[in-house]
Amino acid sequence: MSNERSVAELEAEWLAASPGPAAIGRICLIVTRASAADMPAGQNKLTTPMHTVPDCASFTIRDGLHGDRWKPGKTPESQISLTSLSVARLVAGTSDRFHLFGNNFVVDLDLSLDSLPVDSRLVLGSGEIEVSDEAHTPCDRYEARFGSAAYQWVDDETLARRCLRGRYARVIRDGEVSVNGKIRVISR
Repeated sequence: MSNERSVAELEAEWLAASPGPAAIGRICLIVTRASAADMPAGQNKLTTPMHTVPDCASFTIRDGLHGDRWKPGKTPESQISLTSLSVARLVAGTSDRFHLFGNNFVVDLDLSLDSLPVDSRLVLGSGEIEVSDEAHTPCDRYEARFGSAAYQWVDDETLARRCLRGRYARVIRDGEVSVNGKIRVISR
């Protein structure tokens, strides 16, 4: 938590920054997460998650992001998770900590409800995803990794339309994706 700021500082920095492009953005990081069953004994999932950050990956309607812990049988509305680069910079600080959000993709794109209403469709690499209405809220891991001020800021109900914690999506068309590839809004 070396980058921890107060809620007021995070809010002021957010208001001074750009939320990201609204139509065509960039994939900054891909993250796959191991399941709790795959973690070595004694490893603390709160502070030391088992994440892999590949340069490229594939995703399917059936399985979500290849190598990620999401499995068929879970709600398809949370197959894919996205975090905004703008939020990642404010909360995590340095890019080597961006994987700690535990989201599949860190993207340079405005993820707010105003920019991406529920059911918006995006081309992600060569595939397609649809933004779901499932709320993406912070958990105990978020607070342990980024501190209570960051947790409070992203969980503030008055800021909910910004989707500061990120967004969930489901896969509409299988595809492949790579870091620095494009993410493009095709319908809102």
